Amino acid sequence: AANSLVVWVESQPDPRWDNRNYSVIKLLDIRDRKIRQVTRRSRYMSAAISPDGKTIAATENTIDNKNNMVLINTNTGKETESIPVPDNAYLQKARWSDDGKSICMISLTNRGEGIVTYRLPDKSWETIIVESPVDYQSAILRHDSLFYVSSVSGTENIYVLTPDKETVMLTNSKFGAIDPMPD
Repeated sequence: AANSLVVWVESQPDPRWDNRNYSVIKLLDIRDRKIRQVTRRSRYMSAAISPDGKTIAATENTIDNKNNMVLINTNTGKETESIPVPDNAYLQKARWSDDGKSICMISLTNRGEGIVTYRLPDKSWETIIVESPVDYQSAILRHDSLFYVSSVSGTENIYVLTPDKETVMLTNSKFGAIDPMPD
């Protein structure tokens, strides 16, 4: 959510073909409670809205199994950019940085899960945590630190990767901790 807008992805069956489905992006403006379908006949997943509410970042898996991160204009619903993902990794759970300059995602390859970012100013990918068998549920950049949820300890807990590359476990919950919102 950002600027009174909430974004999500919704499955939508093809009205003609039983074996074809789409995933469309929808927006709710909480001021007037109106829901608007932003995309049509699309295959988007993991939508996240920029802090200024102008751009939606989403992941896409094409029918020929190419993985891209796409940027979509919130008002028009048009793709403004489609960026191929390094190593054709499957991307999940996109989250914008607080300054709107980076998008952080969980990456999935045959090596396991990791955490990557895409920096908009220089259009570059950065691997923050290399893919491994460790499970990651979410990741978010705040200022110069990466906050993420992992079950490496045996239950889901919140960790931070500091600017000097030190990993600190922030929670030690018996039943798990999820969805950090660092401020």
